[in-house]
Amino acid sequence: MLLTYSKLLFSVCFLICAFQDARPAISNEFRSSFAGFAIDAGGRPTRAEFIHQDVGTYAIFGPAFEWHDKGAKIRIAAHLVTSDSSTTRRQQQPAILDLMIKQSTVELQNAGLQFSQAPYAFASSRGREVKATGKYFFAERVFFVGEILYNISLTTPDKETFDSNYPILDKFRLLTKAERIVALIEDSNAIPMPQETADERAGPETVWYDLKGPVQRFREEFQSKPGAGSEVTQEVWFDQNGFITSEITFGNGYPELITTWGWVEGQRVNSQTTIPFLRSEMPPPTHRLTVGGGADEIYGVRFESAYDIKGRITEQKCFSNTGTLVFRKRFVYTERSMEIIETDDRGGFLGRSREIRDDAGIVVEHQILSDIGLVIESKKFEYRSDDRGNWIEKWVVRPVRVGRRTVTERSGVYKRDIRYYDEDKMQDPVASVARPIY
Repeated sequence: MLLTYSKLLFSVCFLICAFQDARPAISNEFRSSFAGFAIDAGGRPTRAEFIHQDVGTYAIFGPAFEWHDKGAKIRIAAHLVTSDSSTTRRQQQPAILDLMIKQSTVELQNAGLQFSQAPYAFASSRGREVKATGKYFFAERVFFVGEILYNISLTTPDKETFDSNYPILDKFRLLTKAERIVALIEDSNAIPMPQETADERAGPETVWYDLKGPVQRFREEFQSKPGAGSEVTQEVWFDQNGFITSEITFGNGYPELITTWGWVEGQRVNSQTTIPFLRSEMPPPTHRLTVGGGADEIYGVRFESAYDIKGRITEQKCFSNTGTLVFRKRFVYTERSMEIIETDDRGGFLGRSREIRDDAGIVVEHQILSDIGLVIESKKFEYRSDDRGNWIEKWVVRPVRVGRRTVTERSGVYKRDIRYYDEDKMQDPVASVARPIY
């Protein structure tokens, strides 16, 4: 299988470099994307494990990391805590802290150490700190941030080692949202796809997103109402022929799924990577996976497509890499619309939708249809475009009665940041990804 190396490198590089400005240039700081913290304890952990234990009536689970250096051991654990109790977790937090401190002090007492405890504050969170001396020296900080229980400890054989390492505990910090996005994408290990010759019948996939011209990538955000914050919903990258190389879909503003695209023997292939996240308020994944089986193949699924004379897809069959049909889509075009009918491997109905476009080819209405073509739901849109004719703001509009008149009301806005290949310093697709997005 022949691979185009530069395109493969581009697919990998964009994931790491796209958020470059959220990272320090040089640092020994370790960042846990899964648990959302950072600490400069001299580099990567010496040891890491996943903990799942019962403490009283509570179940505690999450990652734990250890750094060992010249007799000193620093340990950080980030845990979710669950219980069958009917009270909320936030109401339970003081009791959980008491239980954790009690468990720790009993162990210290059994070891014959002298200990003391005091309140400990991390940002706006209130926790506890325990210190102990004796045959070894020990400090532990326990606190909640949101619904995550953090436990940070230091163990040393003598006071001198303790005093020199204790300031490291103060280097613990939480990642900013931009930093965490960087770390989550870096740690995802998304697989770049082979980039063989594309099907010569296929037209550019930028048109799927109402895009014209040499688009390199777009990032889309949604703002539910004026004054509310915007959250990233998706980011899509294209090669210079307009074919998708990678997609990142987001939930609650954080990346949840990375799909990398390629070509194998003239057929479209992709691989999907879900992003693990220790954050209890994160919603279930909002995007359907199409990952297939078969451990000996680099891709998850492949697509067999048929095209019309304009290069538009008329039929698309999705197969796992073991050859099993996953789903089938049919595309029906008129002068102003495109209808998509999706069925499963046995022909069972999965979904049907219609896009209605204006004279410029931009979608002005999206309809969800029943299996027999009846409109179940409809959304209409208004746009503001850039000087290339690509929309950069899209409002969801709905009719509202005001007295005897019917007016349109905007209920939410999608915003796009679009980058083009022909912008200044953007001619080299590999070098181009070094420009920061966030």
